[in-house]
Amino acid sequence: MRNKVIIVGGGVAGISAAVELAKSNIPVQLIEAKNYIGGRCFSFVDRFTGDEIDNGQHIFIGAYHNFFELLDNIGTRKFIIPQKKFEISYFKDSEKAKLVASGLRSRLPLLLGLIRFRLLDLKSKLRIINLIMKSQKISFDQSISALELLYKYNQTKEAINIFWEPLIMATLNQSIERSPADIFLEVVRKMFSSQENAKIYFSSVGLSRLFAPAENFLEARNSKILKNTRIQRIEISSNKVVGCYDKSDTFYPAKALIFAVPFDVLDDIFRNSDLEYCMSNFNYSTIISYYFWTKKPINCNEINALIGTNSHWIFNRSLYMQNLNTKYFNYTITISNANKIAKLERKVIENMIISDLMSLNLLKNKEDIIHSKLIIDKKATVALDCKNNAKRHPIFTEFNNMFVCGDWTSTGLPATVEGAALSGKLAANYLKNCKSNYAREK
Repeated sequence: MRNKVIIVGGGVAGISAAVELAKSNIPVQLIEAKNYIGGRCFSFVDRFTGDEIDNGQHIFIGAYHNFFELLDNIGTRKFIIPQKKFEISYFKDSEKAKLVASGLRSRLPLLLGLIRFRLLDLKSKLRIINLIMKSQKISFDQSISALELLYKYNQTKEAINIFWEPLIMATLNQSIERSPADIFLEVVRKMFSSQENAKIYFSSVGLSRLFAPAENFLEARNSKILKNTRIQRIEISSNKVVGCYDKSDTFYPAKALIFAVPFDVLDDIFRNSDLEYCMSNFNYSTIISYYFWTKKPINCNEINALIGTNSHWIFNRSLYMQNLNTKYFNYTITISNANKIAKLERKVIENMIISDLMSLNLLKNKEDIIHSKLIIDKKATVALDCKNNAKRHPIFTEFNNMFVCGDWTSTGLPATVEGAALSGKLAANYLKNCKSNYAREK
């Protein structure tokens, strides 16, 4: 392929596609609207503490094979550190319990960990285990929700509230009533197929540092990244894409083009190009992250589920982040599916979170917080539900040299960095195979 391939969008999907093509000696030009790459995965320095914090708390699991492969390629996998053993602490009212698995590489330790989990009665535990064991063979109506599926398989109220709902909110960023059952089941199948897949990983550095080396990787392979350039429309000739224009009407010719941008950005580009595509099936789901610092440590694990509160998780960044300010202890609270809460005043949200911490005895006084930073990401993920999940766009398009990718496209996975990395890889592979088969997804 003599002429360059243009990739529009420098998030995880775009980087994944660019790296996959560059590895095959196909030169690419990655065009990014912002002055950094990584998309929604970026970090910045908190001025008060000097600590590097992310635009929102991210964790990873062992089943993120495509995402980890991307980091391996650009040399930053070393910054992703695993828990020594699978361990999540759960806080509910005045109770605290741990879900722990260690030892063998099979999923047996996870199931044994469930049996020992104190917050659930035996009936709930056995029904959870039964669903996990049957998950590979379950068939159902594709239009049902995760909650409907759980009811169908006789999950107890306690099992749903304590075990399943936190998992669904964390992975799908959607209410349990609206989450698609098929994506939920795919999470269960992948996560609980082995203890390695279920293992939890954290980035020990700010997210921007995970992706910045991609620029050197691409430049060393006759490719480059063009930042601060927003693509506005594309040029079509003889049923092929021949290039694209930025906002200043500069033309970028291309042999092929991959769009790795959010659905609403792509919708605007297509409308500007007089194409009939429409991405109005989708909306966004908000994630709220509340970073705070204390002088005294809070008695919690790296990752902790908060049950029965508006806040969903607390992460102990002091246990896994590099180069934090040693004067303080650093934590993050996250709230998923937070569109309604995000409409409140920022001070109200902060007080609500602090009240949650105090109700669970994680914090004694509001004054124990030395400093805080509230981040409301209203475009954290696409809001996938039972209706629009079936309308996720395939990687291919009607033009045999144009592809789309992103966590919102049809990967069968939730809108996570793993789904984004997989979509970019798929787009690159379609393009590489273009001479024989551009136009149909297998």
